[in-house]
Amino acid sequence: MWNLGYALSALGALAVLANSWSAVAETGQRPPPAPTRQESLLRGAVRQLQEPTTLRIMLRQRSEFFDHAVTGSGSYLHRSSPRGLLFKMEWKLAVDDQVTTLQQISDGRFLWLRRDLSEKTRLSRIDLARVQDEWATAAAEPESLLRFPALAFGGIPRLLLELEEHFVFPQAPRSGQLGEMPVWVLRGGWKPDSLRQLWPQRFASPTRGDSRPALPPHVPTHVQIVLEQPTLMPRRIEYLRELAPGNSGSAGEPVRQFRRLLTLEMLEIVRGEPLDETLFFFQPGEGEVIDQTDHYLQNRNRRP
Repeated sequence: MWNLGYALSALGALAVLANSWSAVAETGQRPPPAPTRQESLLRGAVRQLQEPTTLRIMLRQRSEFFDHAVTGSGSYLHRSSPRGLLFKMEWKLAVDDQVTTLQQISDGRFLWLRRDLSEKTRLSRIDLARVQDEWATAAAEPESLLRFPALAFGGIPRLLLELEEHFVFPQAPRSGQLGEMPVWVLRGGWKPDSLRQLWPQRFASPTRGDSRPALPPHVPTHVQIVLEQPTLMPRRIEYLRELAPGNSGSAGEPVRQFRRLLTLEMLEIVRGEPLDETLFFFQPGEGEVIDQTDHYLQNRNRRP
């Protein structure tokens, strides 16, 4: 799920933050009142993303998987339609010394996935109608969590909804600055139920204290989301791995330290511009098309 292949073939959009943590610092100005529930703030962000008929975002990423550095830039387009959310993502990624081009297009009927690496092209598609039918019948099954990469099946709005569903945000949003932009900063960890459902052998029953089993080393322990004030448009999504407690702070409590595994940065956001539906059409040509629908449905419960 959280391995290099997942990042390249399924998303190619999450990465470790390129800038230092100081880029999001406490603002010296008096901030607006913080919302009391971060989950509500995320719902507001989803509404903001869904309200415009069209959305265009320029993206940047950096990540690290099993000592492999991944950097890249890309674009994201979406448009509302009677067939659902149409979207298109294009990425150029550098993995160590190799460059990969990724393209994902959802035309409302199929999700098309194209990957170009070293003059070799791999083209596949997923039947969205079959996936939706599977979701409808598996909605009550606890092991169906995170069945598919959220971003690939519903764009950025669905990604935020998945984060709200599986992470808990115990503290009020923190007001900060991203450059000159005022932002809300949300940080949360996995919900216990999600952990038990995703890794039943490790988290079969609730535990306390240091006896709690550890997540696999490549899996994030926390997520951090940066939302623009007051529009609630997402600007960064970071996946973090908490490290062993460091030196004690001024209050004598251990200082919490995190390593950034993945981050998605949203640099330019344009809402409501005309986007013709032909942008979301895909012509596969005469090359081989691999149907990945069965693969996704059969492996929806696979654990790392």
